[in-house]
Amino acid sequence: MQHYNPLAYILALAWVPFCMAIFLSFRPVRALFIVAVGGFLFLPQFSIDSHFVPYNKETMIPLAMLAGVLIGDIGALKRLRLGWIDLPVVVFTIVPLASGLHNGFSPYDSAAAAASNFVAYGIPYFLGRIYLRDSATIWRFAMAMFFAALIYLPFCLFEMHFGPWFHEKLYGGPAFPDYSQSIRDGGFRPIVFMQHGLMLGMMMAAGALCAIWLWACQALPRTIAYVPSGIWALALAVATVLCHSSGATILLAVGLGVLLVTRRLHSYLPVLVLAALPVAYMTARAGFHWSGENLVSFVGKYASSDRAASLETRLENETRLVNKAMEKPWLGWGPKGNQQIANIDDKTVLGAIPDGMWEWHLGAWGLVGLAGAYGMLLLPTLALLWRFPRQAWGHPALAAPEVLAVICLLYAVDNLFNNMVNPLFYLAMGAVASAAMTPRDSVPRAVAVES
Repeated sequence: MQHYNPLAYILALAWVPFCMAIFLSFRPVRALFIVAVGGFLFLPQFSIDSHFVPYNKETMIPLAMLAGVLIGDIGALKRLRLGWIDLPVVVFTIVPLASGLHNGFSPYDSAAAAASNFVAYGIPYFLGRIYLRDSATIWRFAMAMFFAALIYLPFCLFEMHFGPWFHEKLYGGPAFPDYSQSIRDGGFRPIVFMQHGLMLGMMMAAGALCAIWLWACQALPRTIAYVPSGIWALALAVATVLCHSSGATILLAVGLGVLLVTRRLHSYLPVLVLAALPVAYMTARAGFHWSGENLVSFVGKYASSDRAASLETRLENETRLVNKAMEKPWLGWGPKGNQQIANIDDKTVLGAIPDGMWEWHLGAWGLVGLAGAYGMLLLPTLALLWRFPRQAWGHPALAAPEVLAVICLLYAVDNLFNNMVNPLFYLAMGAVASAAMTPRDSVPRAVAVES
């Protein structure tokens, strides 16, 4: 546990009651955006040991949102109507209980694991389903993603030159303890108040993608703060590149390419290919024991030997973890990190801790849990494609759910190599699921006419 100054402790402990006051002071949707975006951008990387649900940044934000809804807008919960599209979330919430009991853990520990999954993943998703239900609120959320990246822009530019600074100066401790991971290409990879520079890069890429696509679809105001909106979109794209997160830069380019090619061809094939990538990768690694050596060779040839070596190490760890996970394929090893491999000594068993979210879920909750976790990421987008006519792709009325759907797919790809929970992305999944459940006769009239 990191040791921070009193401000971090005070803010963490006062966060939930403060957010309840936010919900009493603002309209519910605006309060939801303030709590989700403000908490994600500025809360410390703080953790308090708990024997039930851990109290850290991943859980502080959902708990605050739920507390605010309960005190300020409890009637909104009645609007939730579970459907088939919510099945992966339900499975992912329940499977830790089944996995824990199956592996001999106490009912308390098993219930704690299920509650942790519900808080970190389920609450943001279901609040997205409840509040982001129509084109107007979904557009406002896409704009909130855009403004989140815009707010972080000056912080990123500062840390690119001076290194990790804000978290330590404000809260008395580093956001990520390994300073060397922030040194990149003669400069620094900013982290600000994020878990890691990779998380910041993905957040900036998502904000840039929202800005670029809404601008391309003429769904942005012409100017923001007297500056043409296109300039802000370009600035965020450049900032994403300058964040020295190659993965986020590649995903931004891929996401933009998928959006543009889909509109150009009037075909959902690019989106389907993107959705199939994580499924194909996990199947190849866990089902067909693909080593990934050709991927390492590709990175070494077209990127750098250092990145190739890093990828090779990751894949070696992943192989050991997947092999152990498949010893208990259906329900995994249960909570408490038992799917990890201890470093007993240097000659027998090498230590391995999951880097990717998929490795963690496969090892902890088995194939059932992995299906729930990735079903939550992929199913809303696939359902959206079935609901909306492909000829209308790029229409201003549909631009927001489209870009959020692609961001969910990019996050699914990113989680093959990283394990960073972003509540904004789970709100986005809830928004896309709600858009996908919209009756066909509720699709905007202009879209229906043009398609």
